[in-house]
Amino acid sequence: MISETVVIRNKQGIHLRVASIIVQESNRFISDIYIKRNNERTNCKSILGLISMAIPYNQEVTLEIDGDDESTAFTSIKETLTRDYSSLLSDEDKK
Repeated sequence: MISETVVIRNKQGIHLRVASIIVQESNRFISDIYIKRNNERTNCKSILGLISMAIPYNQEVTLEIDGDDESTAFTSIKETLTRDYSSLLSDEDKK
């Protein structure tokens, strides 16, 4: 099992578009992938779970991965969680 604290760097936090990217990336792996914030823990393969956590910009979360491909999954999901997705938003969304 790999467990490490990461910081969400997307300026709008984890919103629907970003959650969709995280879920798609997580589903590439067979490992169990979870994100923890405070006392909440959710499966990164669940879009509703990610959205319900309402994780804001600059929030520290714990990424937990357990399974046969955990090392590869950790590298990929950590990069996905710490990327800034501001370029995905239209000018209207950025207001």
